[in-house]
Amino acid sequence: MKIKIVMQIEKIEYENWKNHYIKYLIFNKNKIKEKNLKKLWEWLNNSHHPQKGIFALVKKDIVGHAHFRGEPNPVRGKEIGFLDDVYIKPEYRKMGIANKLIEKLVIEGKKNKWELIRWNCGFNNVGAIKFYKKFAKGLKWHTFEIKL
Repeated sequence: MKIKIVMQIEKIEYENWKNHYIKYLIFNKNKIKEKNLKKLWEWLNNSHHPQKGIFALVKKDIVGHAHFRGEPNPVRGKEIGFLDDVYIKPEYRKMGIANKLIEKLVIEGKKNKWELIRWNCGFNNVGAIKFYKKFAKGLKWHTFEIKL
C-alpha cells in the first residue's frame, strides 16, 4: 500500500475531507456544525490563512491528517508551531503514518524558523501519549479554558 503525504488541500475533495474529519471528531467526542466544517475547509484552502494541514492519502482516500499553525510566543518574541490535531483512521494505525505526518510537520516548522512545536493531548489518550514520548518531551502544564 502506497501512502502519499500532501499539503495541497485543493487536491482533496470536500466530502472526502469532511467524512474523514467527522471520524476524528467522533473519536474525540466533539460535535461541529456544518458551517464550522465549511469555515475550516475555507481556511485550509486559503494559502494566506495561518491554519494549515498535512494529509496522508491512500489512493485518494484520506487516512490521516495533522492540522497546525504558527502562533506568536511572547517569551521568544517570535512564532512557534502549534499542532491542533493529528488523527489516523484506526485501521491505518501502527503503519508509520503518524511518523510521516510529524516528519513533514518538522520540515514545515524548520521552513518557518520555529524553535519548537507544541500541542495538547488528553490525559486519557494513552496510545497518543506513548507515541508522542518517542520524539517529544511532556511538559508540566494543564490546559484551561473559559467558555464565552
